[in-house]
Amino acid sequence: MTETGLEQENKNLPFWAFAWPRGQAIARYILDNPSFVKNKSVLDLASGSGIAGIAALTASARHVDFNDIDPLACKSLHLNCTANGLKVYPSILGKNLIAGPTHECSEKNSWAIIVAGDIFYELPM
Repeated sequence: MTETGLEQENKNLPFWAFAWPRGQAIARYILDNPSFVKNKSVLDLASGSGIAGIAALTASARHVDFNDIDPLACKSLHLNCTANGLKVYPSILGKNLIAGPTHECSEKNSWAIIVAGDIFYELPM
């Protein structure tokens, strides 16, 4: 759904649909220092639009798992990867890994780097 479509249904843009400052900073750091992620497996935790994970893929990460609990964010990740010219099918984990990592994820995934941008604004986080 587009911004116009959301407005027509009297809905606000999702909070993850913005390039928040920490996500921008992480993405900029990765793009300026590609050796940080090159040939490594990365988890983009609470990825929202996927700005940090997309930067990691652009900087030659071996693999990126995107994670978000919002189904609309998960759908947008596919579009954002395509819009950024990435010819990958993103791995998207639509589970709450903060509340309790699942055994399934820990067996299948071993990340060298975990990036988490703008998710630490509330006390429970």
